[in-house]
Amino acid sequence: MNEDNVVGLVLDRLDALGVEYMVVGSYASNLYGRPRSSFDADLVVRVPGEKVEPFVRAFLPDFAVEPDGLRRDLESGSAFNLIPYDALFKIDIVPLRRTPFAEEEFRRRRQVRALDRAIWIASPEDVILSKLHWYRRGGEVSGRQVEDARDVYAVQKDVLDDGYMNRWADELGVRDLMDRIRAG
Repeated sequence: MNEDNVVGLVLDRLDALGVEYMVVGSYASNLYGRPRSSFDADLVVRVPGEKVEPFVRAFLPDFAVEPDGLRRDLESGSAFNLIPYDALFKIDIVPLRRTPFAEEEFRRRRQVRALDRAIWIASPEDVILSKLHWYRRGGEVSGRQVEDARDVYAVQKDVLDDGYMNRWADELGVRDLMDRIRAG
Protein backbone atom coordinates (compact mmCIF):
# COMPACT_ATOMS: atom_id res chain seq x y z
CA MET A 1 0.00 0.00 0.00
CA ASN A 2 1.36 3.46 -0.83
CA GLU A 3 1.01 6.52 1.42
CA ASP A 4 -2.10 7.86 -0.30
CA ASN A 5 -3.79 4.46 0.07
CA VAL A 6 -2.93 4.37 3.79
CA VAL A 7 -4.26 7.90 4.35
CA GLY A 8 -7.38 7.11 2.32
CA LEU A 9 -8.03 3.94 4.32
CA VAL A 10 -7.75 5.79 7.63
CA LEU A 11 -9.95 8.67 6.43
CA ASP A 12 -12.57 6.21 5.14
CA ARG A 13 -12.73 4.57 8.57
CA LEU A 14 -12.92 7.91 10.39
CA ASP A 15 -15.74 9.01 8.08
CA ALA A 16 -17.59 5.71 8.61
CA LEU A 17 -17.32 6.19 12.38
CA GLY A 18 -18.44 9.82 12.20
CA VAL A 19 -15.16 10.92 13.82
CA GLU A 20 -14.20 14.49 13.02
CA TYR A 21 -10.63 14.91 11.81
CA MET A 22 -8.25 17.37 10.19
CA VAL A 23 -5.17 16.63 8.06
CA VAL A 24 -2.22 18.68 9.34
CA GLY A 25 1.59 18.61 9.20
CA SER A 26 3.67 17.74 6.16
CA TYR A 27 0.79 16.01 4.39
CA ALA A 28 -1.23 19.23 4.58
CA SER A 29 1.72 21.40 3.56
CA ASN A 30 2.28 19.09 0.58
CA LEU A 31 -1.29 19.71 -0.56
CA TYR A 32 -1.01 23.49 -0.20
CA GLY A 33 2.65 24.06 -1.04
CA ARG A 34 5.45 22.18 -2.76
CA PRO A 35 5.41 18.42 -2.19
CA ARG A 36 8.28 16.69 -0.42
CA SER A 37 8.72 13.12 0.72
CA SER A 38 7.45 12.15 4.13
CA PHE A 39 7.05 8.87 5.97
CA ASP A 40 3.92 9.82 7.86
CA ALA A 41 0.73 11.81 7.83
CA ASP A 42 -0.56 13.75 10.82
CA LEU A 43 -4.24 13.86 11.72
CA VAL A 44 -5.95 15.74 14.52
CA VAL A 45 -9.07 13.88 15.65
CA ARG A 46 -11.99 14.53 17.96
CA VAL A 47 -13.11 11.17 19.34
CA PRO A 48 -15.95 11.47 21.85
CA GLY A 49 -16.10 8.89 24.64
CA GLU A 50 -18.84 6.82 23.03
CA LYS A 51 -16.72 6.37 19.90
CA VAL A 52 -13.53 5.13 21.58
CA GLU A 53 -14.44 1.42 21.36
CA PRO A 54 -15.66 1.59 17.74
CA PHE A 55 -12.46 3.51 16.89
CA VAL A 56 -10.28 0.80 18.43
CA ARG A 57 -12.19 -1.99 16.63
CA ALA A 58 -12.04 -0.16 13.28
CA PHE A 59 -8.24 -0.19 13.19
CA LEU A 60 -7.48 -3.62 14.69
CA PRO A 61 -7.66 -5.65 11.47
CA ASP A 62 -5.10 -3.77 9.36
CA PHE A 63 -2.93 -1.81 11.77
CA ALA A 64 -0.37 -2.76 14.41
CA VAL A 65 -2.20 -1.37 17.43
CA GLU A 66 -2.41 -2.50 21.03
CA PRO A 67 -6.08 -2.10 22.00
CA ASP A 68 -5.58 -1.17 25.68
CA GLY A 69 -2.86 1.34 24.85
CA LEU A 70 -5.00 2.86 22.11
CA ARG A 71 -7.94 3.23 24.51
CA ARG A 72 -5.68 4.89 27.10
CA ASP A 73 -4.21 7.28 24.53
CA LEU A 74 -7.64 8.30 23.23
CA GLU A 75 -9.05 8.80 26.72
CA SER A 76 -6.02 10.74 27.98
CA GLY A 77 -5.55 12.85 24.86
CA SER A 78 -2.10 11.41 24.08
CA ALA A 79 -0.80 11.20 20.52
CA PHE A 80 -0.24 7.75 19.00
CA ASN A 81 0.61 6.02 15.72
CA LEU A 82 -1.42 3.85 13.40
CA ILE A 83 1.05 1.63 11.55
CA PRO A 84 -0.36 -0.54 8.76
CA TYR A 85 0.90 -4.10 8.48
CA ASP A 86 1.51 -3.79 4.74
CA ALA A 87 3.11 -0.36 4.26
CA LEU A 88 6.17 1.63 5.30
CA PHE A 89 4.10 4.70 6.12
CA LYS A 90 2.47 5.62 9.42
CA ILE A 91 -0.32 7.87 10.55
CA ASP A 92 0.31 10.04 13.59
CA ILE A 93 -2.97 10.63 15.42
CA VAL A 94 -3.22 13.64 17.72
CA PRO A 95 -6.40 14.05 19.77
CA LEU A 96 -7.69 17.62 19.56
CA ARG A 97 -5.98 19.68 22.26
CA ARG A 98 -7.95 22.11 24.40
CA THR A 99 -6.01 25.27 23.58
CA PRO A 100 -7.43 28.40 21.96
CA PHE A 101 -5.30 27.98 18.83
CA ALA A 102 -5.99 24.24 18.43
CA GLU A 103 -9.72 24.79 18.80
CA GLU A 104 -9.70 27.71 16.35
CA GLU A 105 -7.61 25.74 13.87
CA PHE A 106 -10.09 22.84 14.05
CA ARG A 107 -13.05 25.18 13.69
CA ARG A 108 -11.47 26.72 10.56
CA ARG A 109 -10.63 23.42 8.88
CA ARG A 110 -11.95 23.12 5.37
CA GLN A 111 -13.04 20.42 3.05
CA VAL A 112 -10.99 20.05 -0.13
CA ARG A 113 -10.88 17.52 -2.92
CA ALA A 114 -7.81 15.27 -2.62
CA LEU A 115 -7.12 11.54 -2.79
CA ASP A 116 -10.22 11.17 -5.01
CA ARG A 117 -12.47 12.26 -2.15
CA ALA A 118 -13.46 15.22 0.01
CA ILE A 119 -11.11 15.49 2.99
CA TRP A 120 -10.93 17.82 5.98
CA ILE A 121 -7.68 19.76 6.16
CA ALA A 122 -6.31 22.65 8.21
CA SER A 123 -6.52 26.02 6.46
CA PRO A 124 -3.32 27.17 4.72
CA GLU A 125 -2.96 29.95 7.32
CA ASP A 126 -3.11 27.41 10.13
CA VAL A 127 -0.67 25.06 8.40
CA ILE A 128 1.84 27.93 8.21
CA LEU A 129 1.27 29.00 11.81
CA SER A 130 1.50 25.44 13.12
CA LYS A 131 4.72 24.78 11.24
CA LEU A 132 6.28 27.94 12.68
CA HIS A 133 4.98 27.14 16.17
CA TRP A 134 6.45 23.61 16.06
CA TYR A 135 9.74 25.01 14.76
CA ARG A 136 9.93 27.43 17.68
CA ARG A 137 8.82 24.83 20.26
CA GLY A 138 11.36 22.36 18.90
CA GLY A 139 14.30 24.66 19.57
CA GLU A 140 14.43 25.96 15.98
CA VAL A 141 16.44 22.99 14.75
CA SER A 142 14.16 21.42 12.11
CA GLY A 143 14.54 23.60 9.04
CA ARG A 144 11.92 21.49 7.28
CA GLN A 145 9.18 23.14 9.32
CA VAL A 146 10.19 26.61 8.11
CA GLU A 147 10.70 25.38 4.54
CA ASP A 148 7.21 23.86 4.54
CA ALA A 149 5.73 27.10 5.93
CA ARG A 150 7.63 29.15 3.34
CA ASP A 151 6.44 26.89 0.51
CA VAL A 152 2.79 27.08 1.58
CA TYR A 153 3.10 30.86 1.89
CA ALA A 154 4.70 31.16 -1.57
CA VAL A 155 1.96 29.12 -3.26
CA GLN A 156 -1.02 30.46 -1.28
CA LYS A 157 -0.02 34.09 -0.51
CA ASP A 158 -2.70 35.65 -2.72
CA VAL A 159 -5.52 33.98 -0.78
CA LEU A 160 -4.21 34.09 2.80
CA ASP A 161 -5.93 36.05 5.58
CA ASP A 162 -3.05 38.24 6.78
CA GLY A 163 -5.02 39.71 9.69
CA TYR A 164 -5.75 36.25 11.06
CA MET A 165 -2.13 35.18 10.62
CA ASN A 166 -0.80 38.34 12.31
CA ARG A 167 -3.08 37.88 15.31
CA TRP A 168 -2.13 34.24 15.85
CA ALA A 169 1.56 34.77 15.01
CA ASP A 170 1.62 37.32 17.85
CA GLU A 171 -0.32 35.00 20.16
CA LEU A 172 1.94 32.02 19.40
CA GLY A 173 5.14 34.06 19.62
CA VAL A 174 6.19 33.45 16.02
CA ARG A 175 5.63 36.90 14.48
CA ASP A 176 9.36 37.30 13.73
CA LEU A 177 9.35 34.01 11.81
CA MET A 178 6.18 35.00 9.95
CA ASP A 179 7.74 38.34 8.97
CA ARG A 180 10.86 36.56 7.66
CA ILE A 181 8.76 34.25 5.51
CA ARG A 182 6.83 37.19 4.09
CA ALA A 183 10.06 39.02 3.30
CA GLY A 184 11.26 36.05 1.27
